[in-house]
Amino acid sequence: MLKELKELAALTRRHINENYDAKEWLPTDKESYDYFKDLARAETKKAPQPEIAEPPPPKKITSCAAPKYKKEPPPAPEPKNEEEKKAFSPKTVDQSIQLQPSQREEAADLSPQIALIRQVCPQIQIVEDIPEPRSEAVKFFFVMPGESENSFRSKVIKALEERGVVADAIDCESEEDLVKQLQKDADARLLLVPRKHLKALQDLGHSQHSSTMKHYLQKTPLIALEEVALYETDLSLKRMLWQQLRSELNI
Repeated sequence: MLKELKELAALTRRHINENYDAKEWLPTDKESYDYFKDLARAETKKAPQPEIAEPPPPKKITSCAAPKYKKEPPPAPEPKNEEEKKAFSPKTVDQSIQLQPSQREEAADLSPQIALIRQVCPQIQIVEDIPEPRSEAVKFFFVMPGESENSFRSKVIKALEERGVVADAIDCESEEDLVKQLQKDADARLLLVPRKHLKALQDLGHSQHSSTMKHYLQKTPLIALEEVALYETDLSLKRMLWQQLRSELNI
């Protein structure tokens, strides 16, 4: 009977919650109100929970470290007889044994591979003999340089050396001396000569490419320098010179 009343109360509460507002009051008699009020209290009353005994505190475990023993190295085996003693004696070591330097293997013959590459890819240039490195990559030539020329040349040489390019400055007393110096220093990678002295280099093989307008002394690239005062006043001219140096020297 009690179970059925509880179900009826639950259905009644559900019906009220679904169809009426929580703030809305419904008229009823006092007996029914007291009954359902006591029934709601009985449902919400918590049953007493059994007491759980606290676990005993853990026992303290004292560490018992094993005693440390110093490990001694095993004794060296002693020779059993006199012959073994002589063998282990440092006086009996053969002093004639010497280290011989390792012999470098000869270079393999790559002529079949080279012939095959030339047959398949004729556009590839193969250099069989490695050329000797040049002493100075860049050489500056000035005829009777003044203070401004020396200062300008020192700045350019310092900028090149900071990028790993070796440069050298050569002073000439006249145009004839300039021609002689250029004949001696034709192995440079790049030559820098004032533009006003280019006419004196025609007999040495000076030429200018028609499309690129680049200067050459035979096969050596040459940069024609303007007056030093122009580089100090015109930044675009100075920038153009630096671009030429970077292009010719790959820096």
